[in-house]
Amino acid sequence: MRKNILWFNLLFVIINGGFSQSVILSKVSVPVYSVINDDFYSILDSFVIHEQQYEYYDTTVIFPITMDIYKDCTMVQLFSGYKRNDSIKILKENINQLLFFHKQHVFIVNVRTSDSEQTLLKETKYKQLVYYVTYKVIKTNNDAIFIDDYWPTTWIYQFKDEIFYEKLKLPLIGNR
Repeated sequence: MRKNILWFNLLFVIINGGFSQSVILSKVSVPVYSVINDDFYSILDSFVIHEQQYEYYDTTVIFPITMDIYKDCTMVQLFSGYKRNDSIKILKENINQLLFFHKQHVFIVNVRTSDSEQTLLKETKYKQLVYYVTYKVIKTNNDAIFIDDYWPTTWIYQFKDEIFYEKLKLPLIGNR
């Protein structure tokens, strides 16, 4: 089961990568959130510092995060970012997506939980213009291949009873 969750989230990040092969569906204004949990704030600081060592990094990077329910806790997963290219594009899916800024960076949170994000993030009065996108997909037999060449750093934390537990830190593979 754990491998399936990791594989799904890796696939999500791969397709969420650079959006170079995407099609814009619509332009919308979404609420901006702020981080309200000090431990989460510290994790974000450490993650951004870690990513600064890689070639792809600059201040236009957008970092994807997922929050998934797993058993009796929430799994919070952070991934390497992709360059913004003057606009914020997010994948149009059937999940709740939140946006927040942290030290000049945009974080897009894909929420698949019912309430954990409420203890980590709070909606502000601000709005941000974003573009919803979809992907060009190549079909081969029964497999769908999303067009991208992205491989992320992945950090996974378990959030339970208001405490973060580090579960996995995968370094960047290859040169970006």
